[in-house]
Amino acid sequence: MKHLTHHSPYTPQESYNITWLRQSIMNLLMNYQSNFFSKNGNTESDILFRVWSCVQYAFDKSKIDVNSGEKESKATSCNNNSNRSLGKRKMHGTRVDLRFMYDGSELGCAEAGRVDEGELGTKEMSESQLKCPKTLRDMFVQLLKKYPDKQDELLTFGFIMMGFSVSVIVMDSPGGSICRITRSPRYSITSDIEAFTYRVLPILKFFLSVKKTMERVIKATITSHVPTPSLGESNNPSIPYSISSTQSSTASSKAASSSKASSSSEETSPSKNPSNSKPLKKQRTAPPSNSTSS
Repeated sequence: MKHLTHHSPYTPQESYNITWLRQSIMNLLMNYQSNFFSKNGNTESDILFRVWSCVQYAFDKSKIDVNSGEKESKATSCNNNSNRSLGKRKMHGTRVDLRFMYDGSELGCAEAGRVDEGELGTKEMSESQLKCPKTLRDMFVQLLKKYPDKQDELLTFGFIMMGFSVSVIVMDSPGGSICRITRSPRYSITSDIEAFTYRVLPILKFFLSVKKTMERVIKATITSHVPTPSLGESNNPSIPYSISSTQSSTASSKAASSSKASSSSEETSPSKNPSNSKPLKKQRTAPPSNSTSS
């Protein structure tokens, strides 16, 4: 820690992970100076901003975007509206405290709480065993639809932040039929500054390992090959009007022959239009004679 806090001034050539690690340590040390960890009136937003903001800053120079402020999950919204028709009202998705996104797809979320009641606390049990796993499952399904050939390499991540404790949930589907959840150990930030090196630095190191795993998922999606239909194939069911060149020439010749046949038949057949037929001659009858007998 002494090496990081007494580091040389920042340069553009410096690794961002080193810069993030040094800045995160300084921000956390300021909370010890202000007695933030011993205050009773801290809200959920205060803890998320002053303690766990290092999670957001860790992804500043990566391809992953981290959004805060009760963001709605698009994946859960798609799942809730899977059977929606035009006349039905659209249902909203689950709102999360942090949302991790890449290229329009959701990679994970984070749920925060104000008080740490332990692993058996009501809020932590609700978030870590019900809400977060269901959200991660919906995110995984949407990732699988977008990258179907990378099923074994796809992962979704969930951060559970309760007070000054944190744990991570990782979801995958190695078999292809069900989703599997892997839970990390539960880490806690100590309120004793003398234990900072042994209790806090491992948490920052753990965040870097999670970030590296998420970037590995991104590399897998970059090399994904989604099959695209060929527009020249006549047996493609998705494009019913695409025909090959030979079929089009045959169809045009058939159309030309049928048009010639219809024109010849029109010439030989009598016209049905009464205006073209010759008018009938009217026979004049002589008027009756008015002869008188002599």
